[in-house]
Amino acid sequence: MKDEVFEHPAYANLSFSRHRSDRNLLGVDYQATRDLVTLEISSAKVYRSLHGDTIHPKDRLLVLEMTVEQLMRALLNMNSGGVEATLTYKADTGPIPEPPIRSSRQLLLDEFKAEMESLSRDLADLSKKADAILSTGTIKKAEREELKNAIRQQVMQVQSSVPFMATRWAEAIEQIEADAHINNPETQEDAHD
Repeated sequence: MKDEVFEHPAYANLSFSRHRSDRNLLGVDYQATRDLVTLEISSAKVYRSLHGDTIHPKDRLLVLEMTVEQLMRALLNMNSGGVEATLTYKADTGPIPEPPIRSSRQLLLDEFKAEMESLSRDLADLSKKADAILSTGTIKKAEREELKNAIRQQVMQVQSSVPFMATRWAEAIEQIEADAHINNPETQEDAHD
């Protein structure tokens, strides 16, 4: 007896595969060869025979790539806001180019540079204000208070900005190291020994 074939718009096939690649991924801010998981969703056909139903993929609809760590977070955090993944194929547009690497390290450096440039401008303005007040010979009480308050404000900004930036830097480095460890088979083998 010949198999019967059934098709319906709701029939789909989901498959996972694991491979190694150095492809840029959303949420991974370093370039390295790592284990990736590919999730592919296809439309499907159902083949019915005397021995049972088998489901076969028909047309590829969507392909996502992610690190093993991203897949684990997705599985362990169901009903949450989701986990980042990289779309590599859509049926209506075809293959999708790699995203650029968005380096946390570079973002932090840029933020720190912008913060220090802003602080330098503020201190230069404060220096000009102090020169103007001090060059008059006599300093009024209001001018002295204005100068003291401006200096206090700059001190407070440095005291809050520098520790905050240092903490952000440490967190970014920690995350990069954790991602590199999770996605490096050599460190995984060491952990099992």
